[in-house]
Amino acid sequence: MIFRKIKLKNFRQYKNEVTIDFAVPDNNNSQNITLVMADNGVGKTTLLQSIRYCFFGSSANYLNLPEPDNLLNNSLQKDLKEVEEAQMFVEVEFYHEGNTFIARREEVFQKLNGKINSFKEERFILRISDEIAGYRDIDTSKALDKMHSILPPGLSYIFMFDGERMERNITDRAFKSDLKESILGILDIKKYDELIDLLGTKGKSSTVIGKLYGRRQGATDQDNKIINENKQLEIAKQNLISKISEIDDQISVQKKIIDSSRVMQSKIEEIKKLNDRLKNLEKDYDEKKERIDELSEDYISKSLSVYINKILNSVYTSYNDFANKDFESKVRYRNLHIDTIEDILSSGICLCGEEISVNHLKRHKIESLKSSALPFETAHNLSEIQQMFNRAKEFNDMFVKQSDMHNKISGEKYELEQINGEIKNLEINIKRLETEHNINYSSEIDKASDKMMDLRESRGEQKRVLDSVEDKLRKQDRKLLEINQNNIQNKKIMRVIEVLEKVIEITEKTRDEKNKQACETLGKHFQETLSKVMQGKYRTEIDEFYNIKIFDINENDVTSVLSTGQNVVVSISLISALIETAKELSNDIDKDSKYGIIMDAALSNLDSTHINRLSKHSLNNMEQLIFLSFKKQLKNELIASIGDNVGKAYELYLNEEGSVDYNEIELVNLSTYINESGEL
Repeated sequence: MIFRKIKLKNFRQYKNEVTIDFAVPDNNNSQNITLVMADNGVGKTTLLQSIRYCFFGSSANYLNLPEPDNLLNNSLQKDLKEVEEAQMFVEVEFYHEGNTFIARREEVFQKLNGKINSFKEERFILRISDEIAGYRDIDTSKALDKMHSILPPGLSYIFMFDGERMERNITDRAFKSDLKESILGILDIKKYDELIDLLGTKGKSSTVIGKLYGRRQGATDQDNKIINENKQLEIAKQNLISKISEIDDQISVQKKIIDSSRVMQSKIEEIKKLNDRLKNLEKDYDEKKERIDELSEDYISKSLSVYINKILNSVYTSYNDFANKDFESKVRYRNLHIDTIEDILSSGICLCGEEISVNHLKRHKIESLKSSALPFETAHNLSEIQQMFNRAKEFNDMFVKQSDMHNKISGEKYELEQINGEIKNLEINIKRLETEHNINYSSEIDKASDKMMDLRESRGEQKRVLDSVEDKLRKQDRKLLEINQNNIQNKKIMRVIEVLEKVIEITEKTRDEKNKQACETLGKHFQETLSKVMQGKYRTEIDEFYNIKIFDINENDVTSVLSTGQNVVVSISLISALIETAKELSNDIDKDSKYGIIMDAALSNLDSTHINRLSKHSLNNMEQLIFLSFKKQLKNELIASIGDNVGKAYELYLNEEGSVDYNEIELVNLSTYINESGEL
């Protein structure tokens, strides 16, 4: 069954008529995902509920619909005038096994004496495509049965999956109940239970066997007295068995509370250890950050010197050529200054003490030295420059040391990032654990233990009474046998009861075998799917009582301590596994038909790894997916993972009247739209 479009009016927040087309997969189209985005409370979940309502009706209390009185748009109370009528309807067009169907459920309301009341009964219409007429109505008496043959009510949990259930731990009783409902729907096992309940027992006078058992008659008043006493004992026996069964269920619940509380209690110790680890990491972080700051400061100060020396080395040849220009053929005295020569010439006395006359040959030589001598300041500066160039020759050693320091800082920063990442993960885990375990588990264990003790005591009392009743029934067996043997009608009744009890035995065996087969098949598909999407190695078990257990690589049972994100992964994996199980075992669905999934998603708690794996192995592989979400949930990894498979995208919003309306988003602008700021 592939969804094509939905049209609805006056259904909860949808006051004005709204029509939404879904992305329809075909052989050449991989864009099989429809995104429907809205803020919380605007109408995502209502859209899923409206399809359930359309297919199965407001009386289907197992579908988690609001009360029938809350389905009609509440603004009509003030908008309708006295005696004015309003129609509420949901219409879903879908494709199944070569035919297009239109399912429509409608109800008319009227305002009378200031109150809105149902004016015409809820009506279900199913139309099928017809080559001549376009569409023809399926007979009203057969329409609902046809709808249920296309999508059995029990399978609605699989193909219309709400996000609230996704985050629920799989040990939750409601989760277990939903899973049971899904498996019963796959195999239509409810028919077996309905038959067993219909046939009943001797102690249930409203059942077939109970009614037959009550028709026995005795030949004498004494015989009738024994028959009546026996009947009352059988009723008492059945009531006691039911009470003991209820007590056993309650004991089982308390035992699970104790077991899970003990696991959770150990997590409190884990929180303490995590907090200690967090403190140590924060200390390491501060120390390493201080060390990095010191190294960075030293690195920066030395980097300037290294940079200058690098430049000096690069220009040394040019400088040297410039400094020695025009002096190739002359003798140059590096430390001879012009000031010194002038002093010698003006005093007329050489440094050696010899007098130098004006015409003295030595005087001319001294004067010639002026051409290769420099002023004192210039010579001094050149000397310093030369020293700088000499020091720059050591640049390579400095560069190696600076590179080593840079690498050391980089290494320290990497380690700092690792510590910071671990701190953030610890903070997230501690916050999650503190939220999940903000309970006094010792007190919970004590309460559950006390309650379980009381229940066991009560069970013991009920069991003693039951033993007494069964003892009385055994004492009556011989006398009842004589009474039945002496009455032809009684003999026939007991023979029929014996046959019916045999039918019950066979039915129970068949039901249990089918149930076991379904759980084994589901377990196989669940293990395959989970191993692809769950980060880490896990092993799964599903027993015939719909209990799911997940074991880690060390064979520790981690079922009750899965994180919210892990529970989402488990839930989506179960959807895929249930679909595969339904196609393999159900007699109600075509193995080769495509089936659309409507998912009111809750994926905000998933990390990028799980999002990528879920998208690759589950979401993108679904034959059709109508994905109800809010904008923030689709950012980054998720939209990147499923974006290529999106064929339609809508934004729901509340208009000025407070009614749900929508905008269709062009796919080329989808990524930009999703990453825009906003509350959606």
